[in-house]
Amino acid sequence: MKEHGKKRREVPYWKNQEKPKKGELYTDPLFPPNMNSILGLDQNGKPIDSKAYNQNAKDIKKDEIEFRRAIDIFGSKYKYFQKQLIWNM
Repeated sequence: MKEHGKKRREVPYWKNQEKPKKGELYTDPLFPPNMNSILGLDQNGKPIDSKAYNQNAKDIKKDEIEFRRAIDIFGSKYKYFQKQLIWNM
């Protein structure tokens, strides 16, 4: 596939994540909308990098963080991706 003189290639989902089903709201299982993602915690709530956690956790105001979907921020007329993720080679 070519576009403007460059090859286009579909990018596989990271770590073979499944594509969301039509009409399904997608939540990234590897970077979920929760404090684990922001604080760098594993699935058990333990810091992945203790040094970075100890340096930064005190500056994060958990009660001021609100997780929202892109559609709630930009509205429904904004196009995030159209059918596929692509990159130019």
